[in-house]
Amino acid sequence: MRPATVTLPVEDPNGEVLTSVVALSYSRFSEPSGLRIEVVANRGIVALTAPRLCPDLDLLLLSAPGIAPRTFRELPFPGGDTTIDRLRFAPGATLRGRVVGPANEPLAKRAVTLFDANSTPLDRATGRTLPLATATSDAQGGFIFRHVHARVVRCEIEGGDGLAGTVLAEAIAGETPVELAVRGVEPPLTGVVVDGAGKPVAGAVVAATMAGPIERCCQRATCDAEGRFKLDRLARGYYVLEASARGFVPRLVPRAHSGTAGIPLVLDAAAIAELELVGAPRDLDLPLLWRTLDGSGARRRATGAFQFCRWRDGKALLTGVPPGRHAFEIRVPGAAPFQTTALVFEAGRTTLLGTWELAAGTSIVAHVTGPDGRAIGGRAALAAAFQEALMVDREVFALADHEERAVNGDGTLRWDDLPSGPRTVALRASGCADRTLAIELPLSGTLDLGTIALEAAGSLEGVVRRLSGVPLGDATVMAERVGGAQFEVVTAADGTYQF
Repeated sequence: MRPATVTLPVEDPNGEVLTSVVALSYSRFSEPSGLRIEVVANRGIVALTAPRLCPDLDLLLLSAPGIAPRTFRELPFPGGDTTIDRLRFAPGATLRGRVVGPANEPLAKRAVTLFDANSTPLDRATGRTLPLATATSDAQGGFIFRHVHARVVRCEIEGGDGLAGTVLAEAIAGETPVELAVRGVEPPLTGVVVDGAGKPVAGAVVAATMAGPIERCCQRATCDAEGRFKLDRLARGYYVLEASARGFVPRLVPRAHSGTAGIPLVLDAAAIAELELVGAPRDLDLPLLWRTLDGSGARRRATGAFQFCRWRDGKALLTGVPPGRHAFEIRVPGAAPFQTTALVFEAGRTTLLGTWELAAGTSIVAHVTGPDGRAIGGRAALAAAFQEALMVDREVFALADHEERAVNGDGTLRWDDLPSGPRTVALRASGCADRTLAIELPLSGTLDLGTIALEAAGSLEGVVRRLSGVPLGDATVMAERVGGAQFEVVTAADGTYQF
């Protein structure tokens, strides 16, 4: 199958083309599955290329000189080449601060790192989040970050030389300077991570976050071959410990004091689900995507992100299943997705889900035109089946569980391998208002939607400010058309928004 490419045009705050964009991406599927996501940034275009059977990109960070970086989470990969709406960067705000030691003395040459304030300790420990920026304190302990989004960010200093790691979890760019007070370290907090049989879990990641209403210190460590870890850059206090390793259920210790030695962390092995494919050659080797679903109800909500494995010799093993009652959504290239029955899964055990036969599913075809009657390219979105009861006056593109496909430049849309049932599809193109349609997908064959004409788009814009009058960036603004759909946008660093 030919790879799909998502293209994102980018502009500077003045609307000029950006030619020096740096793009960093993260996907949990890059290493274990052999999938590769190529990021190319030039001529004001960011192009991301991935195999068609690829889940959403977990994280994309875009930056360029003189502008505020932008972070995207769960960027969708449509089943075809498409161009996402043009992105204009904001100039951003300035964050100034000072690093001081236990006696309030300035600390020079200390590395300060900015993270998204919503990232978790395990996100940062396992690389599932990327630093927004880094700086080094000067001789007076001062540091400065320019072009930061006018929002809450997280500042971290890695400990060392007898000093603890320091955190300012809620630093606000554009306001008063911040102060990072570094304190002396306690004796190391040590322990061992083992499985249910007492065997060490080498490579497990342990993250310590200071407990309490104000987080002032954190540290992350990787276990050695004996499963041992040492956190030797912690200030005095109580910490929440989180341990994680592939194939195991994460473990949390809500309260452990600095300096405690020999803390045992037992990780329960995750469950395994086994499926068998019938009616296909036994030597078939297929990539497969799966995710857990709510085990109750006829239309089940997704409860986990897509995971990757392979279907070999008619069987597939879904590893890393959290214990509990789950159903599964299974996706294989060239076939309609299907859902399994809900079963209870126990830690460390393999449960047989049953045998399944792939079905071809239904296809959607359509021809999309703009206000002038000419063919136009764009994007199509499909709401998840379980969302049908909630689709009254909702914007499909804003739903967390929607899927996307590309509308080609000649206006043609083809969407294959769809399961039957009622669905809601939406169409979007540059300069046009979204068009939403309720459809009924048959068991098989092709559903021809004919020619779909999009109307010219209007706009609504404004500025969001704090009570003090300071513009509020990264705020969510919702608009609801009377008798129509709901729309959602996020304000830029200067508080502006536009529908």
